[in-house]
Amino acid sequence: MEVRNGSTRTWPAMGRLTLLLCLLAGWGSLVAQQGATVNLVKPKKYENRTLASERNTDKPLNPIGRLNQDLNTAYNFHFNAQNKLDEVIARARQSHHDDFTRLLPFYDYTLDNTAGQKTELDSVIMRCNDAILLHDLRNDWVDDMYLLMGKGYFYRKTFDSAAITFQYVNFAFQPRKKDEVGYDKFVGSNSNDKGNAYTISTKERSDPVSAALLRPPARNESIIWLLRTLVETGEYNAAASLMQTLRSDKNFPARLHGDLEELQAYWFYRNGQWDSTANHLAKALDGARSLQERSRWEYLVAQLYERSNKPVEADNFYEKAISHTTDPVMEAWARINQIRLITGEDEAQRIRKNIDELEKMARRSKYEDYRPIIYWAAAQLELQRKETGNAMADLNKSIKSNFNDPALKNKAFSQLGDLAFAQRKYELAYHSYDSVDLSDPEVSDPASLRERKSILAQLVYHEDQVNLEDSLQHIASLPEKERNEYLKNLSKKLR
Repeated sequence: MEVRNGSTRTWPAMGRLTLLLCLLAGWGSLVAQQGATVNLVKPKKYENRTLASERNTDKPLNPIGRLNQDLNTAYNFHFNAQNKLDEVIARARQSHHDDFTRLLPFYDYTLDNTAGQKTELDSVIMRCNDAILLHDLRNDWVDDMYLLMGKGYFYRKTFDSAAITFQYVNFAFQPRKKDEVGYDKFVGSNSNDKGNAYTISTKERSDPVSAALLRPPARNESIIWLLRTLVETGEYNAAASLMQTLRSDKNFPARLHGDLEELQAYWFYRNGQWDSTANHLAKALDGARSLQERSRWEYLVAQLYERSNKPVEADNFYEKAISHTTDPVMEAWARINQIRLITGEDEAQRIRKNIDELEKMARRSKYEDYRPIIYWAAAQLELQRKETGNAMADLNKSIKSNFNDPALKNKAFSQLGDLAFAQRKYELAYHSYDSVDLSDPEVSDPASLRERKSILAQLVYHEDQVNLEDSLQHIASLPEKERNEYLKNLSKKLR
């Protein structure tokens, strides 16, 4: 297990082993907070110094002392470490860009991006480490600090350390009687006192007062994070067994049912089972952290139902995504995808309605930066109803309003060239193709486009010569008075 260096301010040479010792220590008698204990082998220089976590637990911790330890651990360490971890995830989300033409990734960030912020995550882990060692282990935040430490390892993609940490919370903080010592309980085994092989969760108090005033134990959440670690590392059989056990567990708290549905959906997503992914993800929507995250998942559910040949369900979730999203790009693509699903008499009416909605969006100033994609989407809908002229006009609007999306501009120029070529507007087709950047990997067949552009260049040249010759012959055929008047007006116009 990879371990971070310790704090150089207090224990310069000790930190490299601190976390490992924290996780492996205390397999004898249990004291402090339901099983947390630390037994450190210190460097000789510091062997006579006593940490708060090593204080004699034979003496009771009075309520004021306990409150002081809780407040210090919660607000000086857990609060700051959690904020730093949130910032890491927020930065990863900001750098992530969805391509709505393809199946969306399950999460709106990547672990490669979070792992790239190693310094910040190391700081999270060190804060957790310090909080455990510098405070009395009888405070109520020890399990939360271990859980947060495990999340730090998870987002750093140090999955083995993450799994060990989550498992430590699972075993060290499992419910036990006051006189119980050691680790004589077996998860999922009927060798326990009551022979119950189907409850591995810590029972939580569900009365309103307790729910409002008491913080739930971190152990149940650590099992959820262990499950996500198993899915992330491809241990699908172990993950499936754990999920099935939690579903049958009468003590598994209702507050985590949405998280379990999310991970069940993620399991199916990683295994390419789209219909099952959609069913479970739809049940997890209420657990979305924001309205935009909910709309993104709704869009993904719609895509999954579409891949499962369930157009009615797909259309329903595209509509939900449209009603919830604040992203005009997602809205535009959801409308395009909806049209693809429509069949029957209401098709023309639905297309016209969506075009009207896109035109309203384009006129609003807050969507100014998104006009290129909005007009491009409108062009696709016009093509659906075979209004080629309107589609070409919308493509032109998309091109003219596009100042920072070269890939979309390339796509619009290429499509405009195809439409113009089909209508024998060869000059427009040539200039459209000439504006396409052939180095763009999104251009499907650059060799064919280059050949067509070369042919069009010759065709347009000869067409210009023919038009010029026709114009000269027309001028020459005019009576002298009319010809002189025409040339005089043309001269003024050129000047």
